[in-house]
Amino acid sequence: GPQRQSSESSDDEYLERGGSGSDSSANWPEDASLGRRNRAWLRFWVWSFLTTKTYPGDSKRRSCILWVTATAYQFLMACAVVFLLVLDSTTQVTVTTPAYWYSELVLTCIWSVEYVLRFWSCVEGQAEVPTSHLRRCKVRLRAMLHPLMLIDLVSLISLVVDLMIDSNQLRGLGALRMMRVFTLLRLERDWRICDPLLAVVAQEGRLLGGAVAIALTMLMCCSIVMFYVEAPSNPKFGSVADCLWWGTTALTTVGYGDLYPESAMGRIVASITAFLGIGLFALPAGIITAGFRNEQMRRHNGKSGMASPSADEEELKDLLLGLHRRMD
Repeated sequence: GPQRQSSESSDDEYLERGGSGSDSSANWPEDASLGRRNRAWLRFWVWSFLTTKTYPGDSKRRSCILWVTATAYQFLMACAVVFLLVLDSTTQVTVTTPAYWYSELVLTCIWSVEYVLRFWSCVEGQAEVPTSHLRRCKVRLRAMLHPLMLIDLVSLISLVVDLMIDSNQLRGLGALRMMRVFTLLRLERDWRICDPLLAVVAQEGRLLGGAVAIALTMLMCCSIVMFYVEAPSNPKFGSVADCLWWGTTALTTVGYGDLYPESAMGRIVASITAFLGIGLFALPAGIITAGFRNEQMRRHNGKSGMASPSADEEELKDLLLGLHRRMD
């Protein structure tokens, strides 16, 4: 029929432009058609799997399978990160058990292959894949400098170093094993856990900055006042630095008990500081809560389509309708 003829003509045009006959148009999502002749089918779907990108133009079945498998892989890798850290915590810092070593070796190999595949397939994230190898290399180099890719690289290096530490003679390098904590940041890249928080901090940054400035000012004032009030009779408050530690525990209402005032005036200052700390921490909490609510509403409006018109827009619309009726 006409539809078949149109598809054949599009494939012929695609072949004339230098495309491959194995990459038929049925294998490509609609919104990936731009620059399609420069894409590689396998590389495109590797990129889609690693980034969990699904497309409205693709078939629902294929998109569902892609999303389920990619999410399952990310979930397994997240569990593997936690399992690796928990398994290592059962022994001493410089002791490596065979079970932990082989588990770390397998995960290091998997994550190394994943890193290489991300580096190889990142060019598919462009609106149009560059035709020349030089431009593709530039895209890949920019992708390598992305913070999350750098975190992956650092975590891989830490895992390789940890695999090399197999005796207590290299105990000096044991501190490098702490770099494995960067593997936890894989959870942020795959699940975007901190995206809402970062959006709130970006929107409410000025208010949060003001709250932090107030907190620091209050900390300095309370600590200096306590130093002049308590230091003459209490040797524990011998410097402003000690008073800053006390002020931090007092404003956060933690109170470890290692530093506490003994004079009557010092206890009055401590009581005022504790009450100020309660109100101080309620301020940024309220700002963040309001920011989360605004971010949730914004995302809900973005999913449901265009946001509903505001009251001012409705009033302006009614005014224009009234003027139009009077002119008629």
